[in-house]
Amino acid sequence: MFIKKQTKKMVIEVFHNSLDEMWETIKRLEQEGWSGNTRVSVVGMPLFELKLRNDEEVKRFKELYQTTKVQEPEGDSLFYDCPDVLYTIHEREIK
Repeated sequence: MFIKKQTKKMVIEVFHNSLDEMWETIKRLEQEGWSGNTRVSVVGMPLFELKLRNDEEVKRFKELYQTTKVQEPEGDSLFYDCPDVLYTIHEREIK
């Protein structure tokens, strides 16, 4: 075995209260040396929402993260059928 490169990374997970806040936070984090959002789907599409699939998940989330806003589903939308929160993951190398 030959290890070509080894790096250590610090990872943060961030909840956001609004889209505007999320974009501002991502911009600030990037200026501080963090990556952009690393949460992506299987096909590489960026993921920003974390779905809360049932009332128990919503209740538990609100207990753990009291200052984070849970986004309620939009009316009759097929894609937004359950509550979610805005959630990103960022990383940077430790030197």
